[in-house]
Amino acid sequence: MFKAKILISISLLLLLFLPNAIALADTAEDALTEEKLTHKCEDDDPTTASYSFTTFIEEKAGSMLGNDFDPKTARVVELSESLSSENSETAISGSIIVSAYKGYCCKDSLTEDGRCTSEIISVYEDDPVACENIADLCTPIQLIISTSGINLLKFYAMQLYRWAASIVGIICVLLIVISGIQITASRGEDISSAKNRITQALAGLALLFLSALILYTINPTFFTN
Repeated sequence: MFKAKILISISLLLLLFLPNAIALADTAEDALTEEKLTHKCEDDDPTTASYSFTTFIEEKAGSMLGNDFDPKTARVVELSESLSSENSETAISGSIIVSAYKGYCCKDSLTEDGRCTSEIISVYEDDPVACENIADLCTPIQLIISTSGINLLKFYAMQLYRWAASIVGIICVLLIVISGIQITASRGEDISSAKNRITQALAGLALLFLSALILYTINPTFFTN
């Protein structure tokens, strides 16, 4: 029963967080064409401008990942939901989290009613004001930049483990507390079920600690990055 509860909790955790964690930001052209744009892209070739996706990514990854970053093998995931409130200052398993603001500008021509009759270009900036000065529909996003697809999978695995471990740990502690209260209030009645729950919860915490120890043995920086 206890194992089933843990599995159910982990499943609910994945259902709640995983879709947001790996969800790409909505950039559907159909949605954008219904919005009015007021900004025309400032550069003749916006794909190579400082606010372009490629330039923005290379600048951020180059300063934080150094020589490990190669645009040819790198993987970038754009998140519409935040994983962290701040940028990651160090690489986590070859990956970094970058907070940014994304907007849109019209490449060539705008009609009088604000319709873009040419290609719509995505704009990326660190600051919301800077984004709003050159683009429309600026919204906060986060980018996961990984040096390779393998490192991106490692990053996801680490995040999922941390979330799952937190939930399982909280459930185990709650079971111990509730069972302890039940034993205290039992007044000599049968307390075998409460004792079993405490034993199972302690076993769950022991397994959690063992898994953390194994991960630390494999990679000492797993919990410090």
